Amino acid sequence: MTIPVGTDAPQASGPAGRSAVGSAVGSAVGTVVGASLLHVETHDAEHLLHDLLDALGVAGRDDVVGTTHVVSAPWQHECVAVELPAGVPADPAVLAAAVGAGVAVREPGGEVRAAGDERQAAGAAAAGEQLAARTGGRAVVYPGQALLVGRVPVADVVAGTRIESAVDRAARAQAAPEDVLETRGFVRPVFEDGRLVAPCLPAGPGLLVPWEPEHVHRCGGH
Repeated sequence: MTIPVGTDAPQASGPAGRSAVGSAVGSAVGTVVGASLLHVETHDAEHLLHDLLDALGVAGRDDVVGTTHVVSAPWQHECVAVELPAGVPADPAVLAAAVGAGVAVREPGGEVRAAGDERQAAGAAAAGEQLAARTGGRAVVYPGQALLVGRVPVADVVAGTRIESAVDRAARAQAAPEDVLETRGFVRPVFEDGRLVAPCLPAGPGLLVPWEPEHVHRCGGH
């Protein structure tokens, strides 16, 4: 199954001066794999994402971006997508059988190959397009994630991970480099306008906490 998509979506590049870890996923978008089971709950989508990472053989690697996405058709539901490092094979039929879901593989040139249930595969393709274009997606897995333990200065978050900025949602302003993020071991940044941003809330002078608390979507076994 081939799903036609536009190939002129904008592709974001990281800011100059990023660390090696922060640049692990650079400006050139690689192969993106989407998957969908038409889930309506985020924790179910995260289960599917981890299953997809296992099926691709990239679970635990620090050069992978894995995201959840809200897609509107055939109804509003959550899909997942993974951007792969160069050289990792992705056969949609094999992956669809492995995870029991619709799968769409978007090549760097924009061609999409899909397998599985057509409605699921369409959602998977939409999720992959969002990740490739950096127009949406909530990052569950991303380079440098393991560094976000305890309290971390925002400057170190930006220097050591794929996250490009932290934003105080209450103040509607970008956090200062000297501000400190109380990570709580659970930071889920989102793609906004081509950049991976960590949404935060104030927790005291110069102190921020992640916008999304862990207990809302705690996923047993992952």
